[in-house]
Amino acid sequence: MKRALFTPIAVLLALAGAPAGAQDAVTVSAPAALGSFATASASLVPVTGIVSGAPENVTFSGQALVHSVLVRDPDFGHHTLRLTVDLTTVSGVGAGTKAKYVVSAREVVQRRLAAAQVVVVPFAFTRSGSTTVAPRTGVLSLELDIDLETGEINRQATAEVSAPNF
Repeated sequence: MKRALFTPIAVLLALAGAPAGAQDAVTVSAPAALGSFATASASLVPVTGIVSGAPENVTFSGQALVHSVLVRDPDFGHHTLRLTVDLTTVSGVGAGTKAKYVVSAREVVQRRLAAAQVVVVPFAFTRSGSTTVAPRTGVLSLELDIDLETGEINRQATAEVSAPNF
C-alpha cells in the first residue's frame, strides 16, 4: 500500500495565517497523516543578504519556506532527512536602480539524518518584468538544528544570501 509522504495543502494553509514579517520560525507537524515511516514539518526562515556583482549589488529579504520530512528506515536504521526549500517569497532590490529582483526557486535536498545541517542552495534570480536580461545566480546558506526523533527544525534557523563562490 502506498502512502503519501507529505500533505502540502494542510501545511500551507496553516502557514498562510502567519504574519509576513514574522521573525520567528513557524513549525507545523503532520505525523498522523504520514504513518510510522515519515514525519513532516514546515518552518518559515527569515532570509537576508547581498549578492554583489555586475550590473549592480542586490539586497535580498523575505522568508524561505522549509519543509522537512524525516523518512525512517526500519530495516537498516539509516534515516533520511528530505528538505524542500521554497524561495518564492524572497525578493531583492537593486542598490543603484532600486529595481525589484525575483526568485522562483524550489530545491529538494536529501541528507542522512544529523542534528546539525548546513544546506547550501544555489538559485537564479531575475529583474522583475525583464525578459531580455539573463538571470544571475545567488547562494542561500541555511543553518538548521534538527530534532533527531521527529525531523523538525528545533530552533530559529538562519539563512543568508551571498554571491556564489564558483
